[in-house]
Amino acid sequence: MRGRKIIIVLYGISVLLILAGGVSSAMVDGSNISRSLSSNSINAGEFISVDLDIVVNGNPNFYLIDEVIPQNFVITAFGGGNILEKEHLKWVNLQSPSTQSITYIIQAPSPIQTTTYFFNGIYTFEGMNVSSPIEGENSLIVNVAGGTTSSSGSSG
Repeated sequence: MRGRKIIIVLYGISVLLILAGGVSSAMVDGSNISRSLSSNSINAGEFISVDLDIVVNGNPNFYLIDEVIPQNFVITAFGGGNILEKEHLKWVNLQSPSTQSITYIIQAPSPIQTTTYFFNGIYTFEGMNVSSPIEGENSLIVNVAGGTTSSSGSSG
């Protein structure tokens, strides 16, 4: 519990510094974060790996990531992230970040019909005035256990 409070405080301080502009700007042109999924269609109850590829240009002192997991999925491996609010997986790197990849694993729910779920997320590097959306793959089809029925756009 103590560790969670420290993360929340660090995240809050980082957000305040960004909003207040109280941090010296670093060159972040070309820095970005993109998402890739190990598959774009899985069956109900199956697991999927999600990679966040972090490309760092310049010398930012920190980045923040807020990844929104589709509703009713279960996070089984956090990839070093923390849950500070429901369906949000967050990372705060305050130690001169470098280009890397973060992987987390989630388990699909059991929908009553084949459903397309959507990922959402934003990131901020030091020197950015506003957060940017995580690029890359953002949809996943979850098939009904035991077979596929008609598809519907939903959830996320």
